[in-house]
Amino acid sequence: MIDESFYKSEIRDGYTITDTRKRIWARELEILIVFDDICRKNGIKYYMESGTLIGAVRHKGFIPWDDDIDVQMFRKDYELFRTYAKTELPDGWFLRNDRDSWECEGAIPCVVNSRTVRTDPEFLNRFHGCPYNVGVDICVLDTLPDNPEEMEVYRVLTANAYDIEENTPKNVTLGECGQELKNRIIRLTESCGVEIDPADAIKPQLNRLADQLPAMYYDYDGNDVAIAAFHLNAAIRTPRAAYAETEYLRLEHVLLPAPAGAVVEPARRPVRHGQRRGAKQVSGRRPLPRMLPCRV
Repeated sequence: MIDESFYKSEIRDGYTITDTRKRIWARELEILIVFDDICRKNGIKYYMESGTLIGAVRHKGFIPWDDDIDVQMFRKDYELFRTYAKTELPDGWFLRNDRDSWECEGAIPCVVNSRTVRTDPEFLNRFHGCPYNVGVDICVLDTLPDNPEEMEVYRVLTANAYDIEENTPKNVTLGECGQELKNRIIRLTESCGVEIDPADAIKPQLNRLADQLPAMYYDYDGNDVAIAAFHLNAAIRTPRAAYAETEYLRLEHVLLPAPAGAVVEPARRPVRHGQRRGAKQVSGRRPLPRMLPCRV
C-alpha cells in the first residue's frame, strides 16, 4: 500500500516532481508489484531495464523526469509469463501488444490495468487519481547469432518485419494493401518460409511474424543477447554473461532485480499529451496538469 505522503511534490536533484507525476508513478508501482508477484510465484526471472535501472542505481527510485517503468526478461521467461498472465492477472488487466492480442499496436508488450483513459471515481480512488493508460513495459531479450553473416541475415529480416508491420494499415487484407506494400509482404514471408492467410487481416499476422523472427536462435546458447525491437543495430548488444548474477536495488519503496553486469542505455519516452487530451474528452473536465518532456 502506498502512503498518501508519497504524492507530495518534492525537488530531487534540482528537478520539481509534481503531484501528477507522483500519481503516475504510484499507479505504475501498483502494476509492477502484481507483475513481480506473478514472476516470483512462478520462478520467472526479470530485470530492471533502461531508465528504470538508471533511476534505481542513481536515485534509488525513478529518474525525477521519467514517467514509465521498463523491465526485461529472456524469451523463455517471457513465454512463461504470457502463459501465467492469462489466468493470474486481476480482472480487467491484460498484456497489451502481445502477439495474440487483437489490439496489438507495437513491438513492446506492456502489462496494463485498463484499456483506455479512466476518469470514473472508483477507478481513480483505487489507482491514486491517475487516469492515464500506463503500465509496465516488457523488453524481451533474444539470443543473437555469433556468426557475422548469420547476424546480418537476422538483422535484415527482423528490421524488415518490424518496418512492414508498422506501415501496414489496420484491418486490411493482403489484397487491400497497395502494390508496393503487398510485394514487400510477399517477399518477406517467402524469405521466412511462412504462409499468411490472404483473407484475414494482415497486420496481426505480421505482428506475430515480427515477434517470432527475433526468437529464431531460441535454443542457441550464443554469447550476446539484445532487445530486437530496439537494438536492430548489430553493434548494440549485451553479453549474456552480464546476467550471470542478480542484485536487488531499491526503486522507491520496493526492491527489484537488476543484472549485475549489464550496462543499459537510457531510453527517451514520449510525453503523455495525447492521453491528457483523451482524459478531457472522456470526462469533459480539465485534465491533470501538463507533464514536462522526459529527459535523461
